[in-house]
Amino acid sequence: MKKEKTIKIIKKAVILLLISIVLEVLIMGYTFVIRKYFKSKHLIGNDTIELSKDKFEISEVDEWGYKYLSYNEIISNVYNIELVMKEKNEDAYLRVIFNNDAKLMNKYDEQQKIFKAYFDNTTLNGFKFAFTENQIDVNNIEKILINDNLDYVKEVKFEIQNVLIFLVILYFINFIIYIIKKIEQKDINIKKEKVFLITALVIGTIFCFINLVFTKYDEHSHYWRAYELSTGHIISGKKNIIPESVFDVIINKDGVYEIEGKASYSKTIENLKKDLDTSKKSERMVGAAATYSPFNYLPQIVGITIGRILKLNPVIIGMLGRFTNLLAYVLLIYFSIKLLPKEKWKNILMCVALLPMSIDLAASMSPDTVIISTSIFLVSYILNVKFKKEKVSYKDALIIGIFTMIPSICKVVYLPFL
Repeated sequence: MKKEKTIKIIKKAVILLLISIVLEVLIMGYTFVIRKYFKSKHLIGNDTIELSKDKFEISEVDEWGYKYLSYNEIISNVYNIELVMKEKNEDAYLRVIFNNDAKLMNKYDEQQKIFKAYFDNTTLNGFKFAFTENQIDVNNIEKILINDNLDYVKEVKFEIQNVLIFLVILYFINFIIYIIKKIEQKDINIKKEKVFLITALVIGTIFCFINLVFTKYDEHSHYWRAYELSTGHIISGKKNIIPESVFDVIINKDGVYEIEGKASYSKTIENLKKDLDTSKKSERMVGAAATYSPFNYLPQIVGITIGRILKLNPVIIGMLGRFTNLLAYVLLIYFSIKLLPKEKWKNILMCVALLPMSIDLAASMSPDTVIISTSIFLVSYILNVKFKKEKVSYKDALIIGIFTMIPSICKVVYLPFL
């Protein structure tokens, strides 16, 4: 008996090791294919040229308020132009004008220091950057590159440490399956939705506090939009709506956004000392999130409204917006799991809904939380009607209609749900 058990353990260990090796080989193969494709498109493997800034001419401001930084020499075989800044430029709008045509230069990195435009093996008879005077300072330009390579498609080699990581993960999954089987053998009835409810609330609440506020998924912009909506202003674009103090916990006196790499716990503690002053309204507007539907922010609006009524600190108001967003996600997924007619489906949904990425998103002010949770609830409700009811009632039709409309209104790509 012991010999058979030992052989079984060894077999399982060998199988898991082989799966780990196959996974690492598949990653290598995938990266190899991607690199080959990117090379064919001249996104990597290029000979990069740095243009001297001395060869560029700066123009005066024209009648439309634009300045031009011009390069007058001919350059062949151009696949991209990259402009690198010394300091961050959140609001910069930059175009490159060439051969009687123009392209928008997209922000390439998270720090918003690099702007890039792509071409299809073009010969440039000179080119010029167009920008407004108040957006870009010429002295802030660090370098200008032709045919720079993407820096995130690294060559991957076979690594034992990755195999070991896969092996540990597979053993962990195997252990979880073993525990579930033992519970089923003892006929212990643990409802999946209750397991999810407790686990998601505990982990989600930890995420709410551990993650620095306003640093997740353009959270600062979504905070401003949700705050604006909480005051009753559905259509964005008006000034003097949001208090100065709400912007002050994100943008410092020098106009630098204290988010991403510039955020810290010490600055957050410092911002917690600032009061909400609703008497001084800001000239600033919401920005990129202004086009989002109010439905995206229904949970956040509840938390922010409570914070505004109680006149809490702007950071705490943001935390309340996070927490109500998390609560909405947890409750909708709870009922989604409860509605599913088969235990296997409940297990799958519970696992997916508890993934770190899922909880991390829910424990922020991301508008995608509403879309994800309502879409999952919709699918669960339809499956419940399909397998547990003999006919669709008016109540079912109404619920399905509402939960079909919400994600479709939030983002047009979900319109096929209709």
